Amino acid sequence: MNISLLSVIWLWTGIVFCIIYWAKVFTPSYAYAALFIIQGIIFFTCIFSSKLSFRFKRDIYSFLGLLFILYSMAGYPLIGYLIGHNYPQSVSLILAPCPTVVMTFGFLLLTDKKFPKYILIIPLLWSICGIMPVRMGILEDIGLITAGMVGTVLIFVREKINKN
Repeated sequence: MNISLLSVIWLWTGIVFCIIYWAKVFTPSYAYAALFIIQGIIFFTCIFSSKLSFRFKRDIYSFLGLLFILYSMAGYPLIGYLIGHNYPQSVSLILAPCPTVVMTFGFLLLTDKKFPKYILIIPLLWSICGIMPVRMGILEDIGLITAGMVGTVLIFVREKINKN
């Protein structure tokens, strides 16, 4: 996985989804766009600093990371379809922020070295905000909340274990 892909997806979501599409009907989307663009820039700077690199290992972190990535690509649209959220109400990767955040936690669980924790701030905040759409019936976002909470805890646990 090249970190540039994460950068592009976050920038795309911020510019195309939040500004061009969503801001027409939801003015606060401009603030969301800013967060996604900032995160995209953070990932972009990681390209040159080698702060993030990925490797699959046979451990719980990598397996859960792959599960989150799979959920972001297939779980969101499948669960949406099963509960009646068909296009355009369906949520899918690159077309909506939430699957992008789930995928991000998946890749962060695949990192093979310590990375600066400020990289987690925006994805974690977005995952916590998933409570609101779940309350509105977007049950697919239960995976967003789970990825954010479980992913963040496991990243800190993995680093604590690897310190010793």
